[in-house]
Amino acid sequence: MPDYTIADYLIDRLAALGAAHLFQVPGNYTAQFLNRVQASGKIRCVGTINELEAGYAADAYARLRPIGVACVTYGVGSFSLYNAIAGAFVERCPVVLINGRASVSKAALLAEKGVLFAHAIDTIRTDQLIFAPITAASAVITDPEDAPRQIDRVLRACITEKKPVYIEVPDGIWLEPCARPTDDIPLAPEVEGAAEQTRAEAAARAAARRALERIDDATHPVLWGGEELARFGLADEFEALVESSGLVYTTTLLGKSLVAETATDDPTRRRPNFIGVYDSKFAPGDVKRVVENSDCIVAIGTILSDFYGDIVSASYDKMVLAAGGAVRVGQEIYPGVPLGPFIRHLLRLFQGGGGLDKTPPDGFAELGVGDRYALARLERTATARPSAEGAGMNWAAAFAAVNHSVEESTYVLVDTSLA
Repeated sequence: MPDYTIADYLIDRLAALGAAHLFQVPGNYTAQFLNRVQASGKIRCVGTINELEAGYAADAYARLRPIGVACVTYGVGSFSLYNAIAGAFVERCPVVLINGRASVSKAALLAEKGVLFAHAIDTIRTDQLIFAPITAASAVITDPEDAPRQIDRVLRACITEKKPVYIEVPDGIWLEPCARPTDDIPLAPEVEGAAEQTRAEAAARAAARRALERIDDATHPVLWGGEELARFGLADEFEALVESSGLVYTTTLLGKSLVAETATDDPTRRRPNFIGVYDSKFAPGDVKRVVENSDCIVAIGTILSDFYGDIVSASYDKMVLAAGGAVRVGQEIYPGVPLGPFIRHLLRLFQGGGGLDKTPPDGFAELGVGDRYALARLERTATARPSAEGAGMNWAAAFAAVNHSVEESTYVLVDTSLA
């Protein structure tokens, strides 16, 4: 047994990125890897009932930690968590899917003689191809010498793009000897390579200047923060943007609680420049009116699904949109602009200019968001605990039970549509 293996290298890289837990359904083809994980003491293996649960657990973990990890076995096992990986892809969650495959000799027997190994489907629809459309990068590790480069490449994509990635290793290859990491920081920051980083910074600077010009031309601009800010760890930068610009702001539904919504001195009142959560036609009427009265919506980190189709159509030419690795100012597009550098350059421009002399859109002074905060808190304290001997389950009893269960530190996960 070599002192240091491919399995050890992957373990060290995942641990360095902040993965203290790994969610898994053990199988023959990952047994060598999982044994090394448990022996390392660096990552705790958490067993799940099935692969889909492992995928969703890794997704949830990635929303609270830098990276989530799911480990399953080839074919029908890995296909079971396809929906979880697809969800992580569209909501930009950095999840690493580790998949174990049959040994090289068994794969050759399948290709040459048609002998299926456990869980194999055929020689064409390999797992890597199946997962390619919903991952940012993938690798099938077969060469021990090339393994460090391949693993680093895939993990770099996971961290920088905040999307799931796929790593597949055949049984037996896990324990091949491998070079140890030589660098302290396993991954480059937002872009790879000095020349590319210089280009990205220049593009971000140009986009920020043009965005500020568009904001400066407006009378009632509004900042609109979205979920990518949370994924990329840019909530503090967005909050600084809110404070430095002096603009009123809203968030998407998935970006709710991105920054504090309540006043510092009174948690029953809204923050002075907070409009409320804007979820298109489903938003409260007063919130909807303020956002849609803006003559320049500055959408930062927002994933614009059809949920927001109406507002995008109505304000396309007067919108600034920074998301998905690009910036759009009206109809002008700046490709290859990472979100972090764009926000930082825009923040410097705001700070250098001493803020903006802008007024909120019509209806801002009449917002009832603070009243809704006070009402929600009052209802929570005033509602009697539901009786176990009541007349049966109904909506009032259900929400009363929720009100008594939710504390300040509780995470509440709510579906965006029909909840």
